[in-house]
Amino acid sequence: MEGSGFDGDGGNQQGGGYVTSPGGFGSPTPTQSRGKRAQNLIPCTIAQILTSKAIDDGFRCGEVDLHQVSIVGVILNMDMQATHIRYELDDMSGPTMEIRQWIDSDENSAPEQQPEVHHHGTYVKVIGSVRAFGGKTTVSPFKIAPLTDLNEITVHMLEVIHAHMYLTKKKQQTGMPGTPAASGMSMQTPNKMQGTQGGDYNNIPNHGLNTVQRDVHQLIVGCPDEQGISLNQLKAALTSKRVSMDHIKAAVEFLSNEGHIYSTIDDDHFKSTEG
Repeated sequence: MEGSGFDGDGGNQQGGGYVTSPGGFGSPTPTQSRGKRAQNLIPCTIAQILTSKAIDDGFRCGEVDLHQVSIVGVILNMDMQATHIRYELDDMSGPTMEIRQWIDSDENSAPEQQPEVHHHGTYVKVIGSVRAFGGKTTVSPFKIAPLTDLNEITVHMLEVIHAHMYLTKKKQQTGMPGTPAASGMSMQTPNKMQGTQGGDYNNIPNHGLNTVQRDVHQLIVGCPDEQGISLNQLKAALTSKRVSMDHIKAAVEFLSNEGHIYSTIDDDHFKSTEG
């Protein structure tokens, strides 16, 4: 697995990964504001999340606003229930965290729409949103994936340190809360996705999406570019299907709110969280 890095000004470097920037399109509506928060992705430790403070629109750890986060740890316990899978996750930063991944109760759901079950001793990366559940701060997962290379643990910890130092410095310089939207910084992790735009999407799960959402999602998943795919590229790729830009933006906003995608170098470029 290739290592990741940051430049001193928060610009992009070569390598795959998660890049954070503000979401939304033009003057945000209330719905778009929710999408904006969902598109920001910050690497964290469990201890940082558990000690974060609730604010009006999310949580804050020190000077850094937390909405959508990634954590890496080992599963200590797994409990399979009828409606959810409960994991106890430990990253050695402090107390463990309980994470609940909900199961689709629809009997007609395709098998690929159900979450993969991970067992005791498995190292995983969790991407999700910070939430309060049962009086405790936790992460509501969009995706839980096993690590394929234990070097990802070291890479993640380096990203955590750099991201929070950088965003805290931005807060001191600007007086604004330390969010990716304020800094424009990139947080990169190895990108395992191979393939090309317009490739074979037969193995991409449907996620219960409508036709436009699925087409947009397939194009975003299939784009190998570091900066992701732009709205204009999506429009060009869907010209033959006569999909309007308004419908594309609506699909992008929905996919972002559901945790399938995130914005990268600007408001108009997107990558998949499944990469």
